[in-house]
Amino acid sequence: MLETLALHEPLESRNAFFAWLVAETFLNTNGQYMHYEPEEALALVMRVKHKGAAVQEIAAQLRAWSTA
Repeated sequence: MLETLALHEPLESRNAFFAWLVAETFLNTNGQYMHYEPEEALALVMRVKHKGAAVQEIAAQLRAWSTA
């Protein structure tokens, strides 16, 4: 979900923020909570947006931030 929203830019502006917000909301809804620095989350979204992060890397990073 994060990758799709970051790559396809569904909004006119603030797509990176929207992609992260949707991904975090999805995870929280499913009982997965994360502890992270906002700058790290933005860096991940930007790597995804510029095709510098594979799905495996995204999953690994989200797991590393997971507190549940």
